[in-house]
Amino acid sequence: RLDGVAEPLASSVNRLVLGPLVAWPLAAALGLSGVASRTSIMLAGMPTAVMSTILAIELDAKPELVVRTVILSTLLSIASLTVLIAILR
Repeated sequence: RLDGVAEPLASSVNRLVLGPLVAWPLAAALGLSGVASRTSIMLAGMPTAVMSTILAIELDAKPELVVRTVILSTLLSIASLTVLIAILR
C-alpha cells in the first residue's frame, strides 16, 4: 500500500534533490569554492534529521508524517548522496 507516502516522498525529494540544487548557485554567489562549496552542497542534500521526529512528538506537529519522512529520506539518500558525491568529485 502507498497510503501516506505522497507527503513524505515530496518532503524527501525536496530535501534530497532541491536542497543541493538551491545550495549550488548559493555557494557560488557567496564566493565559496573547493571543499567549502562541496561540503555546503552535500549538507544541503542530507536526509531529514531524527531530531525532527523528537520535536514533532514534543510539539504534537504531525509526528507520523515526520517519522515517515525521516525513514524515507534516509533510504532514498543512499542513492541521492551517491549521485551527488559522483557529481561533486
